[in-house]
Amino acid sequence: MQNHHTPEHVQFVLDISIKTKRRFEVLHQSLGFSSKAKTFEAIVYLVSIEDKIDPEILKKMDIKLDRLLDILEYSR
Repeated sequence: MQNHHTPEHVQFVLDISIKTKRRFEVLHQSLGFSSKAKTFEAIVYLVSIEDKIDPEILKKMDIKLDRLLDILEYSR
């Protein structure tokens, strides 16, 4: 593992299952962040804002996003 000495950054080690590691690898590849650290930050950020946003608003946003994706898919 590379050891980067970047200001305001620390190394963070986790003991996780193989299944979780594979799931993270898939997320990392599909999200397209340039590093695993950025992918991890994005996941932590998402989880932290979900606690602050009304679940009904998130549900409505998901529905609208699904509709938009359907429209884009059928317009091809």
